[in-house]
Amino acid sequence: MPRILRRFERNPDGMFLIGLDYAEFSGWPAEERAVVDRFLHGVFDRAVLGGANPAEVLELLSCLAHLDTLSVAADTVLCALARYLAEEFTERARPDPLWPEAFRDWLYSDALYERITRIGSRDTLIAIAEM
Repeated sequence: MPRILRRFERNPDGMFLIGLDYAEFSGWPAEERAVVDRFLHGVFDRAVLGGANPAEVLELLSCLAHLDTLSVAADTVLCALARYLAEEFTERARPDPLWPEAFRDWLYSDALYERITRIGSRDTLIAIAEM
């Protein structure tokens, strides 16, 4: 496994995406993209099942969404999570202070907006816009 992937697994960071974009990931051979996809899904599964903090899970979700490797079922979960968080931020004058700013940053991220737009979940986009 390349060192960059091992490092990403230890410390998920959206900057990883810049490297993949720069390396023209979308133009890689299908089998190479599939290996990276499987790896990232494995990192995500281990984070969720291992009880990683929510900000890390959101970072991983954002990475998968950006790389367009989420399944249709995951799209539904992604939209539900984004809608829930947006509604919580909207309904509470002061959201739970334990919620990291990463949630708000993720909701306003270009990668999430583009993904939700492709999915066509207008309710989710509206909930985020009303924050």
